[in-house]
Amino acid sequence: MVLFYLTFDTTKPPFNDVRVRQAFNHAMDREEMCSTVLKNLAFPEWQLLTKGFPGHDPEAKKLSKYDPELARKLLSEAGYPNGKGFPKLELWIRRQGELMPIQKPAGEYIQAHLKKELGVNIIPRILDMKTWIDALNKDTHNFFLAPYNFDYVDPSNFMGLFLTGGRHAWSNSEYDKLVKEADAMSNWEARKELYREAQRLLIQEAPAVFLMTQIMSAVWKPFIKGEGVEPNKDGTIRAWDNAMVAQYTYTHVYIAKH
Repeated sequence: MVLFYLTFDTTKPPFNDVRVRQAFNHAMDREEMCSTVLKNLAFPEWQLLTKGFPGHDPEAKKLSKYDPELARKLLSEAGYPNGKGFPKLELWIRRQGELMPIQKPAGEYIQAHLKKELGVNIIPRILDMKTWIDALNKDTHNFFLAPYNFDYVDPSNFMGLFLTGGRHAWSNSEYDKLVKEADAMSNWEARKELYREAQRLLIQEAPAVFLMTQIMSAVWKPFIKGEGVEPNKDGTIRAWDNAMVAQYTYTHVYIAKH
């Protein structure tokens, strides 16, 4: 389950202005992107804790809804009416074989869509993984298409990405406080509420624009049966590629008589 999102260096112009970041957020038509150029190989996403993951907030979509009129208004308020005066940007994409069927067409869509909706010029650029990671870690570039696949099934794995001093050039003391307090709790309902509050703050401050989750493909023999290969309520089946989830899949299937 790979989540893809746009991320910015929020310490330098133009992305030090939250109105610019929110303009990009509301300009993105995630559903169109997934159903057209991505050929339904990804689900649209509007938040960090993806659909099906613990702590997912069904109401978060409203905070990141596609609203090009609002996006243009925000960009104009930030000093870039119809994109005038906005610097030309390179969207850095890391070269990673199994992700390129998603990343390359997504980059091209983002380029065309932001030009159409905001009048800004984006150039997608594919780089080797080391150059991409070094630039992200050292804050030497300001605009990335980033993938992330969770390491363990708990909200803290995703939420920790945006803690001060973490993966991204963004810092917010209120977010840090909420996430660290939630991480230390044992009561799930109390934890979930704090993560929900932190995630809504994250969406409002927009150090990232969450876009989509990749759908992985797998095949199996017709005599493989059981819960591990049965569709969930969304019509999808648990992942086989992620080691954590695959353990569940492998222990919830059986070989039927054939």
